[in-house]
Amino acid sequence: LVARVASLLAGSHSEPLKALARAHWRLALIDEFQDTDTEQHAIFEGLFDDRLIMVGDPKQAIYRFRGGDVYAYRHAAERANSTDVLIDCFRAEPAVVEAVNVMFDAVRLKHPPFREPFIGYTPVRSAYDPGRHGVLVRAGKPVAGLHLWAVRPDAGEVWSSKEKARERVVVQVGQAIVELLDSARGTCRSMDGSPGGDIAMSAGD
Repeated sequence: LVARVASLLAGSHSEPLKALARAHWRLALIDEFQDTDTEQHAIFEGLFDDRLIMVGDPKQAIYRFRGGDVYAYRHAAERANSTDVLIDCFRAEPAVVEAVNVMFDAVRLKHPPFREPFIGYTPVRSAYDPGRHGVLVRAGKPVAGLHLWAVRPDAGEVWSSKEKARERVVVQVGQAIVELLDSARGTCRSMDGSPGGDIAMSAGD
């Protein structure tokens, strides 16, 4: 479908196709734009031009989900008439947001936080309401927003491959999940007000 539409836009039917799309939709909005590849962006730009609104985060383009390309994102951002930044985070409590802000602070790091200079980081603020949704507590104290683990062999143990380290990480993560969920029960509520009892993970090499 993408190839066929791109072919039509490149041919003699482009103007009728643009007119038809703009007659049906005054604006086009692409959310999660970082998952858009060059050909898909060219289609929407060709159809809607300055009526196109793109919402995305180039830092997420590293996953190349559905062929997303960080350089396609840069190209689109450079051609945009104007840009704005969303700075309120509704998905994470203040401790997590503060930890991420510190981790990607270019001044503190003394160098850009990402290899590609055009992928910047704008500090955000937490719009999460702890009074309404609760916070994660362990031993009566709020849990830190970020934890760094160093996984090392035991005394006398030798790891010949990363698989051994992976096995150790799996065990430690499993133990941490159990501890966190035990701590959450009765002290932390989910977004809908129900007791804490679930956890989400994002993992990769």
